[in-house]
This record gives sequence, C-alpha cells and structure tokens, in this order.
Amino acid sequence: MIQQIKKFWYLSVGLGLGSDNRNLDREQGNFGQHGIFIDSLSADFSTVETQITPSLSLRRSTGKSQLNFRVNSSWIRFDKNRDHASLGQADYFFMLPVFSYTNAYRTGRRINLRYSASVNMPALDQLLPVIDTINSLSLYQGNINLEPEYRHSLFVEWSLFDHFSYTSLFVRLGGYYTKDKISTSQTINKDYTSTITPVNVARDYSALSYINFSTPIRALGLTISAISRESWQRGLSIINGEDNIRTIFSHGIDLNIENRRKEKLHIRVGGSATVNDVKYSIADDANNVYFNTSYYSDIWFNPTERWNFWAEADIVNYAAQSFEESVNAPLITAGIDFHFLRGNRATITLEGYDLLNKYKSFQRISDTNVLMERRKNTIVRYVMLTLELRTGK
Repeated sequence: MIQQIKKFWYLSVGLGLGSDNRNLDREQGNFGQHGIFIDSLSADFSTVETQITPSLSLRRSTGKSQLNFRVNSSWIRFDKNRDHASLGQADYFFMLPVFSYTNAYRTGRRINLRYSASVNMPALDQLLPVIDTINSLSLYQGNINLEPEYRHSLFVEWSLFDHFSYTSLFVRLGGYYTKDKISTSQTINKDYTSTITPVNVARDYSALSYINFSTPIRALGLTISAISRESWQRGLSIINGEDNIRTIFSHGIDLNIENRRKEKLHIRVGGSATVNDVKYSIADDANNVYFNTSYYSDIWFNPTERWNFWAEADIVNYAAQSFEESVNAPLITAGIDFHFLRGNRATITLEGYDLLNKYKSFQRISDTNVLMERRKNTIVRYVMLTLELRTGK
C-alpha cells in the first residue's frame, strides 16, 4: 500500500510471507557389485525455512533526485530434520534497513548512494553433521549449530557523460561487512590428512573499486575504453585451533579499442590482465600469486539486412607461483547468419566453435595442504547448423 503524505513524499507498508524447503539425500558406502550403504554415513537431511517480512518505506521523489529509506524486519523459523526426525528448531529476528539516494545534479552528472543489510542462511551441506568421505585425504563434516550470516553493504557511484565529446566516466566504490561469517575450521593430522568443518567467525571485510572510462579518438575514427578493478578482502579461518587470517588483493585492468561507425562493420580488439595476491597469517606456505592475461578480438560484418558474418577470438593465459608451467587456452568461434521470409522472421545460422581445437577447461587450487589442478572434459571443436523461426506479430 502506497500513500502520498505530502508533496514529493510517499509512505508505503508491506508484508511478505515465504517458505523454503530443501532436501539432501546422500548415500555413502561400498558401491561395488553389492551396493552396500553405510547407515552412519548416509542421511536424508532437510530444512524448512519459514519467513515473515513486514516493511515500512519512506520515499521522496523529484525531477532530479530520489530518496528512499526502507526498514525491513525479518522473522525466520528454521527447522532441521534428519531421517524425518527433528534436529532442532531455531527462531531468528533481523532488522534489514535499506537506504538509497540518487541525484542527477547536472546534465550528464549523477551520483548514487546505497546501503543495505541482508541475511544468508547456511546451506544443506554446511549443516549436515555427517562426515563426507568422498576424499579420504580431506574429510568434510557439517555443523548443525551454524548461525546465519548478517551482511552489510555500502556503495557509492558517480557517473559522467559529456554529450559533446561522447566521453564517459563511471566510478563505483564500496564494501561489505559480514557478521557471523561462515568459514571453516580445519584440523591437520600427522599424516597430512585433514578434517574440515564449517564454523561461524566473528567478521569478514571486503572493499572494491570499479572505474570505466571511454572516449572517442575522432581523427582515427576509434573509441578507446579502459576498465580498472581493485578489491581487498580480509577473512578468517581456523587451523588446528588457531586463527588464520587470509588477505586477498586483486588488481585487474582491461583496455580495448573499437571503430566508432558500426553501420556495417564492427571491430574490437583488446586485452586484460589480472593479479591475485593471496596471503595467510599462519599457513604462509600456501601464499600465492596468480596471473591471468587475456587477448581478444571481435569482428561483426553486416553487408546487407539479410547477411551477418562474425568471428570471436580469445587467448587466455593462466599462471601461478605454485605451478611450474603456465597454461594457454585459445578459443576461436565464427559464424554466418542469413535472414529470410517477410520481416526477416526466419534465420539460418552456421557456427563453428573452437576452430583450433585447443580450448581447455581446468581449475587450479592452492590451499593450506592442497595443491591440485583439475581438468574437465568439454565439448571441443564442432560445427552447428540451426534454423530459427519467429511467430506472431
């Protein structure tokens, strides 16, 4: 319900009701010829989350500015059950305020400010108090006593667009603070096996910045764009009963150039680089620096309304101090579109994916006692012909 209380000012109230049911049925044991399950390692686990969220909102709206202040309160009843028997019920109450302000104070100038609070409930596998033995070197056991995370976020944004020079600048600064962050407690044994359990830690911090700048080079008929990303995170985990502080610095930059006039031809070339510096306070042998570089090029050519030719190329390089060799993953895709029938309602597309047949999908993990490279099977080079038909008006 919304009610205008005076000029430019509006008051609204609301009420939300919700229920979220989740179930995890996990079976462990000897899966040979006899398929023997071990009852103590297998479980049918479920949670039921019932939520009531009344809200009160005050808003001021004018031609240039918007101000909104909303107070949400959330009452949550959280039921946990294993094998259809209750493992306990918990009630939570959170205040979740939201504040936002937008002001277009000049032509092409705008500033935004936003603060909000939110709740993140524990996941099923984080709660299940049954040991997961899929990796005998690293056992995982959930924690039935986990509390929800209570998160605060604050962001400020400023944007500029010059209608005469077509120069634009966008800046975003912000951060997060999380109370009762769900982290991990790890016990490392003498044989270097480990047991990991999720736990709540007091707090977790992060901050970030994002800057996007674009301007034309009229003499060359080009537009140049640059993007900068910076982030910092400070988290906490527990190793053998001691606090292990993890600090991550991330730096990224992207630079690309494209032609300004795109009636028939659009060409873009660019590259990006990212550096992640990870440090631990007591497990410093897991400190690492990751380097990722990427080069890309995109071409679109539309000689007529019926024909469209395009090609995309990306070359990504992954490197880390913990691994001896870097990995290159080139990917080239190209295609042709032909539109026909009245109003171009039908389209035939011939697309070739991974034309060099060299694309790789993998993941590298470097942790306190784990150094792993995981490779995945993916669909490699193929050619596909598709027909698309639009119906209706």
